[in-house]
Amino acid sequence: MDETGDGLIAQLRELVRNEIVLARREIGGKLQGLAFGVVFLAAALVFALLSAVAFLIAGVFLLSLVVPTWAAAFIVMIALVICAAIFGLVARGFIARAMPLVPERTVASLKREMTWTKLRHAFRLT
Repeated sequence: MDETGDGLIAQLRELVRNEIVLARREIGGKLQGLAFGVVFLAAALVFALLSAVAFLIAGVFLLSLVVPTWAAAFIVMIALVICAAIFGLVARGFIARAMPLVPERTVASLKREMTWTKLRHAFRLT
C-alpha cells in the first residue's frame, strides 16, 4: 500500500476508537436515565402497595367503627393512589427520554467524520 492509503487507514482506526469512546459515554448517560426511571417506577409500585394496605385498613374500619373513621382511611388511600400516579408518570418520563438506547450523536458524528475523511482522501488523490 502507498503512504496515502496507510495514512487513511490510521485515520480511520483513530476515528473508530474515538467514536467507540463517545458511544460508551452516550450509552452510559442513557442507562443512567433509565436507572432513574426504574427507581421512580419502583417508588410507584411501593405507593400502589401502600394504597392497597390503606384500602384494607379502610375496610376494617368500615366494619368495626363509625363512618368518619373509615372515611379518613379512605382519604389516605386516595392520597396514596395520587402519589403512585405521580411517581409512575415521572418514571415514564425518565424511561421515555432514555429510549431508544442508540448513541444518536455518535452515529451522526461518525457519518460526518467518514464523509470528511472520504472527501479529504479524494482531494489528496487528485
